[in-house]
Amino acid sequence: MFVPLSASAEFLSGNKLYERCLSGDVFIRGYVAGAIDKSYADLPNLMILFLHFYDKNKHAEHTAHLEEAVRRVQGCVPKEANLGQIVDVFCKYLKEKPAERHRGGAALLDEAINGAWKCD
Repeated sequence: MFVPLSASAEFLSGNKLYERCLSGDVFIRGYVAGAIDKSYADLPNLMILFLHFYDKNKHAEHTAHLEEAVRRVQGCVPKEANLGQIVDVFCKYLKEKPAERHRGGAALLDEAINGAWKCD
């Protein structure tokens, strides 16, 4: 039987992940890669949800919301960026934002990526 370890909506906090950054643990690379892969895997469900609630009378508004959601999933990471670089960006973000590290890791990763690479 699965018993939740805490009431948190996310499994790992920024504090726990920052500890992994400091220790140089390879786990942090796996976490970042897994979170990014999961966001891409969720894109088809996002599209289905969009189509379910799509209202042709609100086309511009709905399209803008969808484009923003997809952008947040994909971020604007340059194609040349590798996993090590993204991990460095994430660990730097966690170091520079100690007041935010109590929050869930996935949300913090999203903020780190979207803060580092701005979309045009």
